[in-house]
Amino acid sequence: MDIHRCRFIDFAPSAINTIAISPHQDQPQKGEQPQLAVGRANGDIELWNPLNGLWCQESIFCGGKDRSIEGLAWIQSPNPEEPALPPKPRLFSIGCSSAVTEWNVATGLPVRQSSGNLSEIWCIATQPPYKPSKGWPDTAKAGDSDKQHQRLAVGCADGSVALLSTKDDQLDFERYIARVSEKKARALCMIWKSRNVLAIGYADSSIRVYSISSRRKDPLVRTISLGGGPRGVRAEKLIWALGCLPDGTLVSGDSTGEICWWDRENYGLLQKIQAHEADVLCLATSKDGRTIFSGGIDRKTVIYVLSEHHTPSRRRWAVSSHKRIHTHDVKAMASLESNNISVVTSGGPDAHLTIMPLAKHQEEYHRKIPFVPQKPPIVGARRLVLNWSANELSIWRVRSRQQLGLSESGVSDHAGFELAARMGLKGEENIACACLSSDGKLLAVSTSAETKLFQIRHKHADQRRSIKISKLPIPDRLSRSGARLLSFSPDKQWLLIVGDSNKPVMYKVDKGLMSSREITLKRLQRPTQERPWSAYSRRIACVAFSVQSTMLATADLAGHIDVWQLQERAARSRGVNEGDSSSSSSNDSNADAKTSVGFASANADRSWRHTPAEDSPPQLPSGATTLSFSPPSHMHSSRAPSSRNENGRHNNNPSKLMDNDTLVVITNTNEIFEYSALRGRLTPWSRRNPPNTLPPRLQVQRDRAIGCFWDAGMESAGSRKRLWVYGANWLCMIDMTQDLPLVDDAVGQQIDTAEPSKQNKRKRKRERQAVEEHRARHRSSGAGCKVKAGEGAESVVKVAGDGAETSPPAVSQRVAHRQSMADENQSDEAAEEEVEEDGAVAALMKERRSLGAQPKDARADGDNELIQDGETDTASNGPKTVDSSRDLTLRTDPRTPSYYLTTKYRPILGVFSLAGDDDDDDDDEREEVQGGFVNGDSENAGPKRMVEVALVEVPEPEATLRGRSGGGGGGGGRGA
Repeated sequence: MDIHRCRFIDFAPSAINTIAISPHQDQPQKGEQPQLAVGRANGDIELWNPLNGLWCQESIFCGGKDRSIEGLAWIQSPNPEEPALPPKPRLFSIGCSSAVTEWNVATGLPVRQSSGNLSEIWCIATQPPYKPSKGWPDTAKAGDSDKQHQRLAVGCADGSVALLSTKDDQLDFERYIARVSEKKARALCMIWKSRNVLAIGYADSSIRVYSISSRRKDPLVRTISLGGGPRGVRAEKLIWALGCLPDGTLVSGDSTGEICWWDRENYGLLQKIQAHEADVLCLATSKDGRTIFSGGIDRKTVIYVLSEHHTPSRRRWAVSSHKRIHTHDVKAMASLESNNISVVTSGGPDAHLTIMPLAKHQEEYHRKIPFVPQKPPIVGARRLVLNWSANELSIWRVRSRQQLGLSESGVSDHAGFELAARMGLKGEENIACACLSSDGKLLAVSTSAETKLFQIRHKHADQRRSIKISKLPIPDRLSRSGARLLSFSPDKQWLLIVGDSNKPVMYKVDKGLMSSREITLKRLQRPTQERPWSAYSRRIACVAFSVQSTMLATADLAGHIDVWQLQERAARSRGVNEGDSSSSSSNDSNADAKTSVGFASANADRSWRHTPAEDSPPQLPSGATTLSFSPPSHMHSSRAPSSRNENGRHNNNPSKLMDNDTLVVITNTNEIFEYSALRGRLTPWSRRNPPNTLPPRLQVQRDRAIGCFWDAGMESAGSRKRLWVYGANWLCMIDMTQDLPLVDDAVGQQIDTAEPSKQNKRKRKRERQAVEEHRARHRSSGAGCKVKAGEGAESVVKVAGDGAETSPPAVSQRVAHRQSMADENQSDEAAEEEVEEDGAVAALMKERRSLGAQPKDARADGDNELIQDGETDTASNGPKTVDSSRDLTLRTDPRTPSYYLTTKYRPILGVFSLAGDDDDDDDDEREEVQGGFVNGDSENAGPKRMVEVALVEVPEPEATLRGRSGGGGGGGGRGA
């Protein structure tokens, strides 16, 4: 396989400005995991699911020009119509303006903005929920009509503080709490001490405490003065961060790098620690109030712990450790303690989301989430690579070997890429998604407000190729609506659009002309319990077309899969249940009256029909991150296929290359399933290879899969069908024509499925303990793996250059342990005993023996060399049929490894198959990429063709560090 390592993409991740955790319970139920909201400088809001420490980026709410997100807040709002239902989460943001914006978490669009004549808002905080039995004495004094609602408090640049009401699903200005007359009294941060008491940090060296109780005439409770700043720097201290402990003690961080503790009753200074060299920008506290994290401009993350020998009258805090995890300012922090997760998340201008252990901060490593988005803004087709940022798109062309004139050593005097075109969209919204047709001649782009279609024409001039992009007409309704997902079918005849309604909509496309008739595909109604995140969980996460464009699959965040099939009208009348109908056109009765853009509407003889409910795939254990249909069957016979396939269904598109209904699903937990899309059942390969048989190194990868592609085709030596899956820091190949080798969990060795394993009991027991110790290190509290015994705190501070965890691989540890155990004497009596097989392994072995032949000598670990097509292909056992649920006899050539995994490429933004030459754009008879894999010609099989892929890597972002003045620089993001 030829890999073009492309590093020319100018990808600049946006800085993290704020982090907020959604309201949650200590022991959330299934489907009610808290969400982490991350606000970035480009206006985007990301929602992350902790997922037991895997941290999946589920959604991105796109922003726009000059819409930086500077603050986020969550509330729980009861349903006014049905109070018995659980309260729903609501998300609010602020950003360099005088308005507060509410976002619909299900659609990702702004819902409303706050009213009131406010100045620029600098901070926002959510009022704590009402607690009738516990809390401070003034907690229960709120008005009876307001007990079930949470207010929002906002601090402005002119020093004023306002309350916003969220009653009845609205966002209205309620009243001012205070108006500070001092010139430099900017409200920089705030924290609710209780439901009725609010503390605000100002830019005039003071902290003001207010009460919103209606019984007080003067809302000001106390003004805390922090004194002047350092000499020669500035006269005032800037209070950038505030925190509140469970007992009511206030904690502040200011522009001099000091952390101060203030008494809960008289607000006197309890303790002061100078732990930072410059401004403290953020604070995070534990739920029990015994641990505090702080971050600042000096890149330090400092951990404070409460002394074990303190008395109620004399509490002392001490610095436990400090780390320089970030390469720039630590601007935002938030703590999360729920279920088995206890972490502190942080971020800043370096764009990395960092997860640090909270309760076990001395026992576990931290983890850096790759800055590469888990939904990459890049696509590829033919030899073109398209990437976008903000409202600008760039199209790159990757040259072929012939154009480069590569020698045998792979050296060329020409650059392997060129910038073909660059285009900016009108408007201020960021690009949400874009896609290219399989031939690279159509481009669809969408923002949250509009969708556009372009035609790409290739021109030759002076031995150079240029691209001309022209806009194509589309229906007015489509042009005025945005989309989250776009996808062309491989045959270029359909454009799929998923908008804010989370309903797939199809448009017919013919030679660049789009029909005005839209076909809305109805999804199955799943019985779900009414929960706070029910609407959000139905949000479509990924889509995929089959190779012949006769099937479509979508998956949502809850793990539900919907499959549609393109059928003839005759097929509908013969076997499809009309009650399961799942496609409809808008105003079908008036469809004939509608005019299309340039040609007649979609063919009325073919329609998209949902598979019956009983044939739908079951719900996945977690949400899907990638869908891909398997390569189609290759027909050796020259005669035309029959009108019905082996499933008994009508063959809509008879051709030499038949479509395949095998659907590969990759989940958020890096589990791989293979389904028969039309039957809703696991294929024999997937039954024989459950997730626990995947390569060990793939199972321990914490970064989730972000995409996949196929290396498949028919050649003179046989067939190949390899699935390549990639994440930000890894690339893995799985040969789908072989069974994965069974690895004994106890000893990490391959099991011979033909005969039961016979080994010494005592040896297996000791090796099982060693493996369990290694796996226990990876069962953390949500951050990195556990620190090995004997490693000091200084080893936790060290960070690899790529942000990866510094932990030994599992395979190396098992090999070293087996090496040390090999010299030990073993008891003859124990050696004669037969080891009982593990229940799960034994059942899987029995399943494999009953279903088909298994590879006995396949290599257990494929990490040694890259697979070359010219060296490792073997003969095929015959053509596969369309029916993916039928058992297949697998090849057993020992030369072919069943999988391969490498971490040499990082960080990976995307991987795409390349096909054809730049001079063959108009030749439809040549081989082309369809559905993410290369189709070979089975009848004219000759020398094996090298598969080409473009692997896009991006360097670590370099944030320019501002000059520092040794403490009191006063930099907090928007200026001091």
